[in-house]
Amino acid sequence: AELAAAGVACSVADGLFHPLDTLKTRQHAGVAKQTRGLADLWTSGLAATAARALTFAATRVGAYPSVRDALSSDASVSARVAAGSLTGALAAAAFTPLDVLRLRSQLTPRAHPALDVLGGLRKLAASEGPSALWRGASVNVARAAVLTSAQLASYDGAKRYLRDERGWREDDSLHVTAALAAGAIAQTFVQPLCAARTRLFVGQRPASGPFWRGYAAGLARQGPVLAVTLSLTERARAALGLSPM
Repeated sequence: AELAAAGVACSVADGLFHPLDTLKTRQHAGVAKQTRGLADLWTSGLAATAARALTFAATRVGAYPSVRDALSSDASVSARVAAGSLTGALAAAAFTPLDVLRLRSQLTPRAHPALDVLGGLRKLAASEGPSALWRGASVNVARAAVLTSAQLASYDGAKRYLRDERGWREDDSLHVTAALAAGAIAQTFVQPLCAARTRLFVGQRPASGPFWRGYAAGLARQGPVLAVTLSLTERARAALGLSPM
């Protein structure tokens, strides 16, 4: 139920903000000038993004509360950081091929099947070897661990402070405010790893360009995506009879 709630929420959020993610990816790789309008930004890699949301994103967000509570009964800061790092790293380790395909499709959409995700993975493995699906996996795992711990530990902490210390109610306003704050923190921490990961996935050297290129696009996407993702996740959890995150 936790994975389902997060999967639906992540799919909606990632789909809505897919153009900003595509723009950020192209800026990281230094090919932003090749963009051909909003439709190009929205459709490039969208199927892979949806598959990734239902697997990778659902796992790293959905499993977080259970892992956190298993590590500490009082949801300490160290338990929140450890839980986010663990769920993020495990999700990335399992689903790196979807990340590779998504980024490749965003950069060169005509070279990959538009809707056939499995076909895209097979084509990539056939043309470049199976190892291509796992290119940059170590950086991807590190990025996911940092991103998830920064996002969810910050969200968790901000929500608890506003609710328990400032008297906010457990509702959408609390979830959105805490998520926006967490998004700014997370993008700042993960930006260098995002840039390095994109370059590795497309066969470039990690240090082939400024690590902060694409930060503005990433920041513009990170807060709103997290606000939509976590507010919808909280609503879905409530609908399924689960407690708040």
